[in-house]
Amino acid sequence: MYKRATSGKRKRVILISCLSMLLAACGGGGGGDSQVTVTATAGTGGSITPASQSVIRGSQVTLTVQPEANYSVQSVTGCDGTLEGNTYRTGAVNANCTVRAGFVIRPFEASISGLSESVDEGSSGEFVITPRFASGAVISSVTTSVGGSTLALTKLSETSYRYTAAETDRDLSVNLIWTVQDGADATRQQSGSLNVNITNSSFAGQLAGIQTFADNYERLLGLDEEKRLVTTLKDVADVLGHDASFNVMVAERPHLEAAFANVFDMLLAQLNAYLAGQSNDTALQAQFDDALARFSSYASTYKQDINAYLAMLPAEGMTPVTTGEFYISPELGTVSLFTGNTGLGAVQDGVWVFNHDVAYLDGLLANTGCAL
Repeated sequence: MYKRATSGKRKRVILISCLSMLLAACGGGGGGDSQVTVTATAGTGGSITPASQSVIRGSQVTLTVQPEANYSVQSVTGCDGTLEGNTYRTGAVNANCTVRAGFVIRPFEASISGLSESVDEGSSGEFVITPRFASGAVISSVTTSVGGSTLALTKLSETSYRYTAAETDRDLSVNLIWTVQDGADATRQQSGSLNVNITNSSFAGQLAGIQTFADNYERLLGLDEEKRLVTTLKDVADVLGHDASFNVMVAERPHLEAAFANVFDMLLAQLNAYLAGQSNDTALQAQFDDALARFSSYASTYKQDINAYLAMLPAEGMTPVTTGEFYISPELGTVSLFTGNTGLGAVQDGVWVFNHDVAYLDGLLANTGCAL
């Protein structure tokens, strides 16, 4: 027999129906509307992963951006995100959206290494051109535009070269020009230049001596050391009671002084020409030899008198010393009859120190006989 539903049962049915409708409207109960999709796309030169992922609405998504070799990340946009390093993190995703990654090819670069700005004559070595961000094999060339005959180049590979510096009679500057291009794209290339100074190293020591001699012009022209020694030694001889009637020069010999001054001016001109690359070591050496000979002649009588006075000292128990040549010391910046003579002393901590047995020479050169 059919029974009519009771009032309580009817209310429960109506309540369940309402709840079902509410759940459906809110996306509950496993409905698809709670999911959103983030799609990723990448331009040429890289990738962004994952390409697609579905997440719960309101979630954040992390993607990895990876440029290919020779490319860098240009921009990553979409889904209100931010890029840190190679990681892109979206904002809260409430609707389907797309992240787009763009890439740009790195500028082609190149550098040269292994070749310094100064090399000795007769030396050889290797240098390399290092390309960066090339799309394929590289092509290089190296030429010299100035002084090329003194720096021979041999190509060992597309990125390495051997150089050989010729013997030279003066310092020379060579301008080296290099070019390298991306073999896959001729429009991508780099070039540069390097000035290489080939030093006349075999003449370097002699050149330093010539420059020191030139720097002492005032001292040499005035015969400062020679006159001081003669005066001091004469006083010592008088104190010791020796008959010192030598031919000490009282009057100057103007013709010798003028001859030395003239030759010295020629030496300075030759030295400046050499330093400017307009002369050679042979011409400079010849001019220096002439100037040194003129100075020796100019100072000859003083040297004779100095040796005559020094010959008295052994009688007083002092080690005999004689002088003949002039000693040029670039290290000390001196031109002297005694200082710089390694048989009499040595440089110690940048100062000349005479050996103990001839230490009295210090007093003589200081224009005092007290050390005797």
